[in-house]
Amino acid sequence: MRYFKLIESPVGVLNLVASENGLTAIVWENDDPRRVRLGTLCESREHRVLIRAESQLRQYFARDRDSFLLALEGARTAA
Repeated sequence: MRYFKLIESPVGVLNLVASENGLTAIVWENDDPRRVRLGTLCESREHRVLIRAESQLRQYFARDRDSFLLALEGARTAA
């Protein structure tokens, strides 16, 4: 199951998407819906990953943070 939370930001509304394992996507307001296949989503204002992502993004936009510490689902490193 994937969960989402919409947040207001200086760059418009962002759709934060996460699974139980980590952040899956951040989709911009007018983004091409074919760019990221999200499948079925359940809205959640209480999901721990989404809350952490929102908090860190707010700090970033306030210029109080310049890096992120978030679990990412599907994150890969270059070989």
